[in-house]
Amino acid sequence: QYAKEASQINQEEINAIIGWLKENRASIKQRYGSVEKAVAVIAPYGAQVRKLKEALSASGFKVRQFETDDIVDQD
Repeated sequence: QYAKEASQINQEEINAIIGWLKENRASIKQRYGSVEKAVAVIAPYGAQVRKLKEALSASGFKVRQFETDDIVDQD
């Protein structure tokens, strides 16, 4: 799927990340104190990062505390 700016979005990948985080939330929190401080997500495209942040927020995660970035060269 392509966003307006031609940056790619992989919804299956987003669903997998959210599902894994939900499934492991309690154990991560117990071990590290905070899922948001313990997990970093790197995505290949800016649109993917934006959609992932939306999904994280909708799932009850504190998005501003997550480290997220894209890896596409901005040159």
